Amino acid sequence: STSDPRERLKLTRFVARLYEEQLEDFEHASQWYAKVFREAPGDQAIRDQLQRLASMIDNWAFVAQTYQGYLDDEAGESPELREVAVAAALIYDRRLNDADRAFTAYRRALAILIDNAVPSERELIRRLEELLARAAKWPELVSVYDDVIARADDALRRESLTKRARLLEQGVGDAGKAIEGWRDVVLSVEGEPAAEATYREAVTELDRLYRSRAQWRDLVDLYEARLSRSQHPVEVAELRLAISDVHEQHL
Repeated sequence: STSDPRERLKLTRFVARLYEEQLEDFEHASQWYAKVFREAPGDQAIRDQLQRLASMIDNWAFVAQTYQGYLDDEAGESPELREVAVAAALIYDRRLNDADRAFTAYRRALAILIDNAVPSERELIRRLEELLARAAKWPELVSVYDDVIARADDALRRESLTKRARLLEQGVGDAGKAIEGWRDVVLSVEGEPAAEATYREAVTELDRLYRSRAQWRDLVDLYEARLSRSQHPVEVAELRLAISDVHEQHL
């Protein structure tokens, strides 16, 4: 009976193959493989068939619509959802030149955390960075970093904090927000000797930004915070001298 999901899937797959292999009607075959996909969205072979046919008849928009329908209908964080979101994002980006929909699909995939998933979380971030940089969609990229910062492990979180701080100045053009971003970086590395290079970059950027905006009191506070942390006599002397210079010249 076709009310049995397994029988229905078997029959639908048979019709799809009939259109493709016997009738060579690739458009109808694609439509039937789309039905198969909805019955078995986790089957990589079916997605491969849909995409192979799309490369022959150039119906990428139909395949993307098929995947999008599934993504719109399904909630949760299953491996299948992540895989389909990635597949949809690739089509939107590389075949349809639709950066907005690619961003939405990649972001959906990035929100689904699965151990040892392929592509990895870092790879999805890299793809989003590449996509959004091409389209100069800097606020969207900031939102990606915000998502990662809210949930990632320490190393990836620090990387995203640093990238966000740079982007807020260089991409978004908001020095005030960049200062907040670099302050967040400093807070993230407190008590982390292994993250010394990140700390140095953050305080160097804060020094430059405070000077460019004449935020002299904030600059003194920065130097005093560095003093309380430093254990190097030469650096301590330099920081005390810098504090004295700021007071003398600007406060």
